[in-house]
Amino acid sequence: MYVESEVAKKQRESHSKAIRIRVGAAIRAQRIKRSISQQRLADLAQISRNYLHQIEHGEGNPTLDVIATLFEKIGFKWNVATFRFENTNEAVDEADLVKGFRTLDDTGKRIIKGHMNVLKREARRG
Repeated sequence: MYVESEVAKKQRESHSKAIRIRVGAAIRAQRIKRSISQQRLADLAQISRNYLHQIEHGEGNPTLDVIATLFEKIGFKWNVATFRFENTNEAVDEADLVKGFRTLDDTGKRIIKGHMNVLKREARRG
């Protein structure tokens, strides 16, 4: 029987948090780029606006189905071959994340920077 060590558990949780932050930032960036309100996207995806807010800020823990639905509703399709969400013009990339970060208010930027600092500290310890 496999028993996960505390260090391995913290590393897994840290990695999971980093993924949630990146996915949420990508969703937010693409939603804003397409001028879709949080409420509209939440309605399209059949989730609450509060849950979408949590996802966009890396706080929610959405299933892959929810993530795929959100990207689909903002015009992206999952490409199994490349393991990326893509549309006909572009793919979600680092530049989109930076644009999304720039659209955040000061509180949002502090939250993301705080999460990143925690992840950096945990990586150094780990």
